[in-house]
Amino acid sequence: CVLRSRVSAPDDAGMWEVQKIPIQHKTYEFRALDNWLTEAVITFNKYICWISYYTGGILFYDIFAETPNIFYLRLPTAHRPRKMQERGLEMNHSLCVTGVGGDLLKYTSVVRHDQKLCGPLKPRTGYTIVTDTLSITESGDVNCFHERVKIAFELWRYNTSECLPREGLMYPLVSMDNPSSVHYLISEEGDKIDKVSMVTLDMITQKVTSIVPYIKGEEDLCGQDADMVKEKSHLLTSFLPSEFPKFLNLTRDR
Repeated sequence: CVLRSRVSAPDDAGMWEVQKIPIQHKTYEFRALDNWLTEAVITFNKYICWISYYTGGILFYDIFAETPNIFYLRLPTAHRPRKMQERGLEMNHSLCVTGVGGDLLKYTSVVRHDQKLCGPLKPRTGYTIVTDTLSITESGDVNCFHERVKIAFELWRYNTSECLPREGLMYPLVSMDNPSSVHYLISEEGDKIDKVSMVTLDMITQKVTSIVPYIKGEEDLCGQDADMVKEKSHLLTSFLPSEFPKFLNLTRDR
């Protein structure tokens, strides 16, 4: 169901209406929709996208369509971990808007070899980063391009442990300006609070381009934001994955 309001004139108060919009899908895809869990919502061009990392799919809603409908698209699942958990998959998966004019969707998965979502990596284990780029043509066709897999040991070969700590990467966030630049959070266990940094990797050169402290350590517990720091140290959340679309900004300005 979608709650919509149509305003025809400046003095029109606008009437809210609830629309039950059909979801276009193939018969064999019904099971995925029956187990749907929305874990993220983003805006992409003229679409609002509901994302389920658990079932591996996207629901696209064209807000300008004369006849409203929602179409379903499966996410690439070839490199999903064998043990899928119901919650918390947004820690290691993301669907981000990027490219010139925001015309690309980039799906990034960090698949840990120890099958865990978070926490220290087990000895002699690493992770694999899998990326797929999706675009939608004017006719509504979906193009998907699978990019080369990046393995932790390859990244560690090009970067020192100071630049890229030998820990698991979390919350991948693709740059809106540069599709090959991806931000990650890295958490290193401490005595009282975990040390958290944001690391930016160029996925083409495999080099770290920046590392920014987010939570430096125990000294952050001395400030006025100590309670927030203590909570965020263990309960990390992703940064915003996209900006407001231009049509929303125009509506706000009016």
